[in-house]
Amino acid sequence: MPEVPQELLQLRDRLKAEVIHPETGYWGVGISKDGDEYVLVLYFDKSRAKRQVYVANAYSVGERQFKVKVVEAKMLTILPAKPEKQSVLTKIESFFRKIFHKAKPLSAQLASCFRSKDRPLLAGASIGDCGVLGACSSTGPFIDKDTGEVVWVTCAHCTKFVETCQDGNNVIGRSMCQPAPLDGGIIDAEIGKVYKATPNFWQPVDTTTDTVAIKLNQGIQVSNYICGSREYFGHEVYLNGKYRTPDVGETICKAGRTTGIQCGTVQAIHASILVNYNCFTRTVDDVIITTPILQPGDSGSVGFSEDGTFLGQGFAGSDELSAFIDPNEIANVLHLVPYGGQPTPTPSPSPSPTPPPPPIPPEYLCQIACLMCKYVQSTCNCQAVQQAVQSQARQCRPQAQ
Repeated sequence: MPEVPQELLQLRDRLKAEVIHPETGYWGVGISKDGDEYVLVLYFDKSRAKRQVYVANAYSVGERQFKVKVVEAKMLTILPAKPEKQSVLTKIESFFRKIFHKAKPLSAQLASCFRSKDRPLLAGASIGDCGVLGACSSTGPFIDKDTGEVVWVTCAHCTKFVETCQDGNNVIGRSMCQPAPLDGGIIDAEIGKVYKATPNFWQPVDTTTDTVAIKLNQGIQVSNYICGSREYFGHEVYLNGKYRTPDVGETICKAGRTTGIQCGTVQAIHASILVNYNCFTRTVDDVIITTPILQPGDSGSVGFSEDGTFLGQGFAGSDELSAFIDPNEIANVLHLVPYGGQPTPTPSPSPSPTPPPPPIPPEYLCQIACLMCKYVQSTCNCQAVQQAVQSQARQCRPQAQ
């Protein structure tokens, strides 16, 4: 872990209390570098500034003095993917194309595993709440030190929380699908249920993580292979079970379902930032700030070094900067550490021909119908209307206005 002077961390905490506020425009404070010297960095969004606050270019703490630099950048927001705005007919066509695995090919630079159904599960690939028409990215396999089990990890805001906010029932116990529903993961895509999450995540309280652990269904296997690494680096990269906080100036790579693998540079560490969660603004502490390598749908991306060391969980960003949860916070708060088990054979770079789609099981018809209602921007309730001899028939009905 980088050896940051304790006095500088004290100064960070002081300016967090005195300066960081939605009305000042200052939304973040962290530890950066000027050459080889650690300095304090403040992030400022002038479009949000409603009142002025004085910031010096240097501060003294005890007998030491530290420089302060200000970076102008937009405040960061969480990055789940949502359906694009399209005509109703285009949405319906796209929706059913994904269900029947006839999606258009991805960019040649984006490996097929990022949005396909991957078994075993792969770090960086598409994942999402089975009841939400959206998509995020898989952080990968972790070991729960409380139970010794291998579990799957992504961001907490990738649950139904992203639609409902302040409700713990929409985080804990949620079924998660791989791939996410936005990528066609509806039929036979559930991999397990969320059983552990950032404490009180659904409330607008300060936190250091944005993380959930998923208890996997029986028969679901995992790989520590990082999706797309073979195509990007020319060799396969596996999570090796190690984790650490990267230093300022270090290269960090990420694998995520929207933009695949991209590598950037660490701009700040141990940062306290205000993050737009759409329904409220939350302070997230001990964050890693990087150059922009995350886009909507990359929430949950696995941050790593080329040797497979886990460097962070992508969760927020803008066109100017990206933010990662510190690996040490995931380990300390949730007792989750990356799994560096035996490497599992990776998928073929050329996917085999797609077999004919199987019949849709009756139990999925209700889920498909309700998601279709959401997809065409209607409101609906999935209600039982009759009971057949062996199954229930359900239909999508508009909610009362």
